[in-house]
Amino acid sequence: MNCEIVRDLLPLYEDGLCSEESRKAVEEHLKTCEACREALSAAKADPIPAEAPEDSCAAEADVLRGISKEWRKRKRRALWKGTLLAAALLLGLALLARPALMLFLQTGAMGTETDMAGDLLCGYNRLTGEAFAASYRWDGSEETMDFTVPDTVFGYRVTALGGYVGRGAPYAFCVQLPETLGHPRESFGEELWEDALERYPNAYVVELPFTVHIGRELEAVEGVAFDSFYGFSPDGQEVLWHVILTVDCDPENKTFYSENGILYDRKTGEAILGTAEP
Repeated sequence: MNCEIVRDLLPLYEDGLCSEESRKAVEEHLKTCEACREALSAAKADPIPAEAPEDSCAAEADVLRGISKEWRKRKRRALWKGTLLAAALLLGLALLARPALMLFLQTGAMGTETDMAGDLLCGYNRLTGEAFAASYRWDGSEETMDFTVPDTVFGYRVTALGGYVGRGAPYAFCVQLPETLGHPRESFGEELWEDALERYPNAYVVELPFTVHIGRELEAVEGVAFDSFYGFSPDGQEVLWHVILTVDCDPENKTFYSENGILYDRKTGEAILGTAEP
């Protein structure tokens, strides 16, 4: 066994970790090699110092400080990334909401516009895709006293009778009398009809029986004002126009049904619309 191999084995030999065969070989070599004996003596005289507990703790502290510093860096980077992502998201939402904002500026908080669908004034909302029926402008002929609230107007579903326009102005479902009939001065509900007859005993009574057909899309009745009127005819005579409303509802409507000319709520059975007597 040469000196190079022996010197590689000396640390194991000194710690008693080499095999029995290697130990004997090293000892045989040491008997005849002074240089290797000196190397062994030097290793015993100058052992590798063990790391002091203080040095170990300091090293561990340095490692922990390094980990903490790196964690804070990553936390700051994550915070910046989150801030940039939130800003980008808000910008995207602002761009998407721009059409709605423009519509709000044009039509008000409710985002609803109005237009005539034949003789029926309707409100419609481009955002919700829904519409409502407002005033029916009667032309004064007997044939047009029977009219229909369509299921759709301008491509929007008619889901309500009455609604709100602009910044919340209410539009009721009602009938608008033509100017050729005279000049209405006062309107009142069916519950005040008898009282009106007593208040205006000299008024000429005109019965106006209307029939409205409601489709299957209707889901709500927001506002109704199918009132009767007191006023004067074109020749100055006192007149009481008695508006009577009969309602006919599509049997496939899931919210309402009609019976004997009255509109009822399917859930509660409450009478909702109509002045025709059962």
